[in-house]
Amino acid sequence: MSVRLVTIRLWGETRDDAVGEAYDKVGRVMGLTYPAGREIDQLAHQGQDIYDFPRAMIKEDNLEFSFSGLKSAFINLHHNAQQKGETLSNQDLSASFQAAVMDILIAKTKKALEISSQDSGRGGRCCGQSRAERTLGSGDPRC
Repeated sequence: MSVRLVTIRLWGETRDDAVGEAYDKVGRVMGLTYPAGREIDQLAHQGQDIYDFPRAMIKEDNLEFSFSGLKSAFINLHHNAQQKGETLSNQDLSASFQAAVMDILIAKTKKALEISSQDSGRGGRCCGQSRAERTLGSGDPRC
């Protein structure tokens, strides 16, 4: 039996909430079941990206992530609407939230692939949520 050692180098990580945690927290605010990722994805496909949620660190030249600002913006929008007696569409909230997440993940994945191709000619691996994988391979114009 042979053993092959692999060197792994950490290029970036989240500074606060991981993307899955952000999905679950906004899902809880909308009254969705845990884990909320699949349901948010389904709702997002039925809604419109009408809310301008922040895309933290998207233009920074690193591979760090931060989803706490996005999560807070979502929660504040939802809470303020409730205080005013307004009802927001879970479909539109989901579409806007997921669009912001995907923009961040796509930008950082592209950056990781650039770094990987420059890293001594060695191929690199990037991993993410299943929705990111589907979007990256779908011909989405952001990719």
